[in-house]
Amino acid sequence: MAAIENINGLSLATGIEYSWTVQQLSESSGVDDDRYFYDFGTKLVYYKNADGDIIKAFDKKSAIHSDASTTAISKITNSTELTVDLKTISVPAGTLQSDGDSVTLKFHGRVNNDGATSPNHNLTIIAFGVEAVNKAADGVYGHNFVCEIIVYRKSNTVINIYSHLMLSFLNPNDLVYKSNETLTSTTLTANDHDFIIRGTSTDNNGIEILGSSVYTTKVL
Repeated sequence: MAAIENINGLSLATGIEYSWTVQQLSESSGVDDDRYFYDFGTKLVYYKNADGDIIKAFDKKSAIHSDASTTAISKITNSTELTVDLKTISVPAGTLQSDGDSVTLKFHGRVNNDGATSPNHNLTIIAFGVEAVNKAADGVYGHNFVCEIIVYRKSNTVINIYSHLMLSFLNPNDLVYKSNETLTSTTLTANDHDFIIRGTSTDNNGIEILGSSVYTTKVL
């Protein structure tokens, strides 16, 4: 049976109005993008985004890692312009077991100046072996930044990595980094994977990571 559209919208006491129904998730290909739909097989509401990805409307978040501090947690302690692994966070094997599961890294920090005339900084984030962020901030200091990386399992062989980095500066649009990478792998449920936050700076203490958290999102 194919996907069915109801232009009036339905709810079935779920609290989310949806306009499509399917008997099983395999029929979701017939649902228009950017629509909520109800699956009679799992008895759950799903959302099909503009890219055609299926996202569970009801899920559960569980923390893997969390820390926060008013002082620097990790920082570059030399000015030799070497790349430093500021923080490595391991994601346990089997975290992305089901299609639609995701892992999110959020962290914040700042770029400093301990005396360099025009300090150069670069921030790189490796997510599951893929370079998700590589952003230079040359000549700026005294500003905060926030970053979010989402690793989303679309299928057993296709993993999407979404990145968003923003630095507070006079012209924020010049210092916003967004990316959408695709990782094709069949080893995601078998091996541990890491988030690695790397920094390069020409100034001592040029980059500081002040807080970070990682959590998973899974269906109930």
